[in-house]
Amino acid sequence: MDNASYVKYTCIRVHSSIDLSPPLFHSSQVLDFTAVLGIDATATRSCFLMLVQLMRSARVTVVFANMRAHLEALFRAHRVIGVNDIVIPLLDDALEWCEEQVLSK
Repeated sequence: MDNASYVKYTCIRVHSSIDLSPPLFHSSQVLDFTAVLGIDATATRSCFLMLVQLMRSARVTVVFANMRAHLEALFRAHRVIGVNDIVIPLLDDALEWCEEQVLSK
């Protein structure tokens, strides 16, 4: 299985396993890109755009962490990252941001 097929397969698995039941779902979700060196436009649209749209429809704030500049630019070009989305350089800072959001409620 090539990388593009694996990414699409993984995204389909993730989409089908997300439970949008309000009592069980948190208000924010961190997507950590530490291990992601690159991604193509097809995976950006077919996987991440769909995933983020699903999260937005469930009123989940998506927090992007450890994104390389070229990945962030690609995600913004394909509207995966919007003006209201949170991009934080370090995973620890992203988790801290989420913790602060939970504690403030």
